[in-house]
Amino acid sequence: MKYIIAPRSSVIGNGIIPASPSIIDGQVILNENELKFKFPDMALHDIVAKVDGFIVSRVSALDFIKGRKSLTQIKQTENE
Repeated sequence: MKYIIAPRSSVIGNGIIPASPSIIDGQVILNENELKFKFPDMALHDIVAKVDGFIVSRVSALDFIKGRKSLTQIKQTENE
């Protein structure tokens, strides 16, 4: 399962209601199923671009939720 971190305003603007009400630094965390349900005919990377987000691992998503890593640290980790 892949997770996506994206700005809440962009997610809501595209008609996606996140399953989790948690908002961290203006960002929400979605799982790939939430996005594929809303846009079944689009590839995941296209949907992620549409909501101005990026794909992260489950561990990175949990690190962000728990406050162990900042958004910048996660972006650097995921790009390595």
